[in-house]
Amino acid sequence: MEDLDDLTSMLDNLGGGLPPLGGSSGGSGALPPLGGGFGDLPPMGGGPADLPPLGGMSGGLPPLGDSSLPPLGGGGMSSLPPLDGGSLPPLGGSGAGMSGGLPPLGGGMSGGLPPLGSGGDLPPLGGDLSGGLPPLSGGPRAASPAQPAASLPDLPAMGAPAPLPGLPGLAAPAPLPGLDAPSGLPPLGGSSPVATAKPVARSKPMVARAKPAIVASNNTASVPAAASTTSPAALPGLPAPGGLPGLPDLGMSAPVSGVGLPTLPGLPTPGGLPSLDMGIGALDLNLGAPPPMGALPTLEVINPVRPATSFTSSTAARTAEDDFEAELPEPVRPYIKHRPLNPAEPKITITVSSPDGQQKVAVDCTSDWTVKELKDFVCDEKLDLWQSEFVELSAQAAEGLDHWLDLEKTLAQEGIQKTGHVLTLKVKWMKTPRKLVDDKVIHLYYLYAQQRVINGDWPCTRRLSLQLAALQAQITLGDYSPVKHPVGCLNDKIDLYFPAAIHSKEESSNLQRLLFVRHKNHGGMSGALAEREYLTLCRNLPAFGSEIFDVKTEDGQPSKLAVAEDGFGVLEGTKYRFVTFDSLRQWGPMEGGLTFTSMSRAGKKEVFKFLLGKYQVFAVLDLISGYYLFEKARHRDNIPDVQLPIQPKIPDPRLFEPAAKDVMRSGITREWSRLDAFKNAYLSACKDNDLKPAARVLRNVNRAIDDEVVLKKIDAHECELDATGLKALVHAMIESHSYKSTADESFDENLHFDTLDISNNLIALEGIPSLKELVHSDVPVKHLIMRRVGLGLKGAKELAPVLETNKCLVTIDMTGNGLKDAGLSVILKALKTNPNTHRYVMADNDLSDRSCLILGVMVQKNPVVTDLCIGQNSFRDSGMTQLLNGMKMTKRLRSLEVNDVGMGSSLSKALLTWLLAQTQLRILKIGSNSLGSPGSSALAKLLSSPNGLVVLDVESADVNAKALKAVFESLTSNKTMRELRIGGNKLDSKALPAFLNYLKTNQAVRKLAIGGMGLAKDTLSQTLEILANKSNLLSVDLSDTDMKTSARGLQNLIEKNSGMLELQLSKCNLTSAICTAICNGMEKNTTLRRLELDSNPMKTSLGTLSSLSKHRRLESLSLRATKIGCKELLPLCEALNSSRSLLVLDASDNKCEKELRKFQTEFSNLNFHVRFVSLDGAKKKK
Repeated sequence: MEDLDDLTSMLDNLGGGLPPLGGSSGGSGALPPLGGGFGDLPPMGGGPADLPPLGGMSGGLPPLGDSSLPPLGGGGMSSLPPLDGGSLPPLGGSGAGMSGGLPPLGGGMSGGLPPLGSGGDLPPLGGDLSGGLPPLSGGPRAASPAQPAASLPDLPAMGAPAPLPGLPGLAAPAPLPGLDAPSGLPPLGGSSPVATAKPVARSKPMVARAKPAIVASNNTASVPAAASTTSPAALPGLPAPGGLPGLPDLGMSAPVSGVGLPTLPGLPTPGGLPSLDMGIGALDLNLGAPPPMGALPTLEVINPVRPATSFTSSTAARTAEDDFEAELPEPVRPYIKHRPLNPAEPKITITVSSPDGQQKVAVDCTSDWTVKELKDFVCDEKLDLWQSEFVELSAQAAEGLDHWLDLEKTLAQEGIQKTGHVLTLKVKWMKTPRKLVDDKVIHLYYLYAQQRVINGDWPCTRRLSLQLAALQAQITLGDYSPVKHPVGCLNDKIDLYFPAAIHSKEESSNLQRLLFVRHKNHGGMSGALAEREYLTLCRNLPAFGSEIFDVKTEDGQPSKLAVAEDGFGVLEGTKYRFVTFDSLRQWGPMEGGLTFTSMSRAGKKEVFKFLLGKYQVFAVLDLISGYYLFEKARHRDNIPDVQLPIQPKIPDPRLFEPAAKDVMRSGITREWSRLDAFKNAYLSACKDNDLKPAARVLRNVNRAIDDEVVLKKIDAHECELDATGLKALVHAMIESHSYKSTADESFDENLHFDTLDISNNLIALEGIPSLKELVHSDVPVKHLIMRRVGLGLKGAKELAPVLETNKCLVTIDMTGNGLKDAGLSVILKALKTNPNTHRYVMADNDLSDRSCLILGVMVQKNPVVTDLCIGQNSFRDSGMTQLLNGMKMTKRLRSLEVNDVGMGSSLSKALLTWLLAQTQLRILKIGSNSLGSPGSSALAKLLSSPNGLVVLDVESADVNAKALKAVFESLTSNKTMRELRIGGNKLDSKALPAFLNYLKTNQAVRKLAIGGMGLAKDTLSQTLEILANKSNLLSVDLSDTDMKTSARGLQNLIEKNSGMLELQLSKCNLTSAICTAICNGMEKNTTLRRLELDSNPMKTSLGTLSSLSKHRRLESLSLRATKIGCKELLPLCEALNSSRSLLVLDASDNKCEKELRKFQTEFSNLNFHVRFVSLDGAKKKK
């Protein structure tokens, strides 16, 4: 508006009066009405030759630069210097008017044109325009002081600073009363015909500039660029010979020469502007009764950042493109001087609310405040929100829609003149902002998305809904706490977190459980970051960023219309079909609704028609036209020109990124993941080979999918896999790893093939081809665990060639495979050049002293070996000495496991003394060796010195009581030890206080084995009481402890300890009373997964274990060497068959193997696996 003020003020100084274009007053030189000829002048744009054509034709004006053209406003037909030299007198100079040419602008003669903005007989906007165009609207103008004239090298300056000789003094015109466009009539998309004059040398430039406007039609004249000073070409925008430049024939049905104002498509009204009608017949955007906050606004473009920049779709405004690409400055909080209350106006109080109604502020103001002044005051003073250019104020209008307030209007003009109005501060344009750092604005964007997800406007799948709900919980509830957020705390608020399509189909408790599982993963995330993550996740929704309108199709069927930054979408079935701006050619109102026309690249035309209310029509036109202008400003050449039915006001397009291309507009056909692909491939392979899928594998996969965690280990140990079962598993791993997701999938990378555990499955040599295929494939298995699978020397030789080529294997665990020295040598030779394999686990392989020599050389020469596990092999002191000599040459060992290798006290002392300097060591297992006094003293010294041990196993290592006391005293304040196995070493009265104090004080240990330490009855009671309250413990081993009199303490331990996952009670002399206490404790326990009751006389106590079927977590029950047969075991198995968690029942080392043939059918129909043959025994037998 400042540009228009400057122009009007300048023209006011010229004096005289411009008659209205096409008016009848002002003398014989007045222009005829636009669109209708009379007398001697034809309609503009074509007609007889009374008015000679511009451009140098006979009797007419010569081209620019021709010396035969007199000065504009000068006298006679004397020469006009070319534009590239000399100075031009201002428009409206003295002298007679040009014969047959243009009258001088602002001249005082009867044939001249009065200045724009003069009053008189001007018709109001929206009236009959057959008599001419109305003046530009505006209020009274104060006369501006005259400025000295300056000559321009390109365009003449507009306005005369002082009367020239022969020109009488000019009186100032009468003030022009302000004229506003009537409500509901949007202006046509045309620019002012006045060219921009660029001053060269003025102390205070007074420049006539065109008002910024976004013009969306090729047929619309726009502000021309400055003419070249070296070429005599005609001014840009001049029509074909016969008409005046830039002035269209408004009475014609089509623009003339491509430069006139556009005629609204299909609804011309001869003789003037078309009548706009939203009803039947003529088009009318006057929507009847105004909305509650005043009349519907006149829509035009605003630019809060760079008000002098105009972004147009016309190729004539190419200079704006470079300005558009100019980088915006970094956001800085502005200083805003707020307007005080006007004492002459009554004070009113307005309430401004957030979209969710959670925040409301009251503002005292007066009705002469502009909407922008109110918004700035609310944002700056009340809400501490400083990037306010991204949000707008709205009021409730008819049909439940928003009435967006015009920033340039006063509150009175918007109908806000009394206390009590409630406005909402919210996001209107759902586009990706650039350089948005204000968390308060991000919160408003989050509310825009969250409300549309919850009310179902943006349909989402169950999985995505859970992810969004978890982020919402982090925003509203903060970090997850099991105390504050138990399942059930959202029973009456579940509809605030899930759309009805989700929570109406599923139990609230299950949704809450899954929600809080995901909520835990967001611990420590700030609310602002969670809101950003929420918005990012929403981009996977097909309707993301859309405003949804309930409409009806042309045949009256209910549907939904989505208006988004890249076009519009229509709901077809359960998915939105989107039509983007690059194919849209037209949209506008029709009888009772809206119509859209698109054109595909193949030239196929398609018309969409929707029935909806009047206010909905206006809201849709406002949004889609605004989004079109955003895209047109960014992609001027790629977006077709469209005649807009209205010109909405939009912020500076540079504030936003272009329309997002990563939004899944086509919709998600399915939610899929790497785990889903693996599960699908595994079940298919099992079906093809007539196999029963491994229950443990499926359990872990389903749990990971439900809990939305990343599964890093394929755990198939103890799953009764044979060679065919292993082949199906390997096939599923290879196929799922190579699976490529498609564009219509919401794909989740939730499976990492880090570890494969196939231990305790008798796959033997028949499974070697599958292992070779896996190791040779590109599946990145880093840790291959295959304990007791029956490889032997032949299997090692078969596997060695592929181990040589594999470069990603980090750990190889071949415990219990009977490799012997020759097999070990084959494996080590195959892996010696592997740069990544650094953990070798070769325990229980019948190795001898020869292997000690080989291992010592490997540790010494292989620079990557960090873990050496060779326990449960029979070595002599000579062999261990060779190994120790090799280890002394390295400083890289982090794990050493030499338990149960027959090591004596002197060698133990030597080893432990060397380890004093190995501060990098983290795991040490030397249990089941004879440390004696020398080794015990060395152990106490090692633990009392600085070390980083995490795992220590000295179980049954003949550690004396004095060393035990020192060990417990050293470990009391230890914060690094996570696993301690110290059972089988006898405590005395001197070591007992240190032992109990360690149990009470230490909170770091997670796995504890303290069985077989000779605890007395009272000490055992104290121990059980302490353990019951240590929820940091995951595994407790009390084996070889007499529990005959500790039923109550054992039940209390199982009931109260909420962290324990494994409990071992082997050789504990369990009676029926003890078994009953165990089952009673299990009824209240919800965490225990493995229960080991081996080597206890259970024949008369099996019936009491039937209640374990009710436990929801128990996966493994071990009853080895319990003197039971199939006859006693079958009733227990039938009772446990109803368990939903049990996977394995180990009944090996009993009489069952001999009786199995009689009960083969009964045991084969169980839902869990029953092991009758010890894997150790099978290995020895083979």
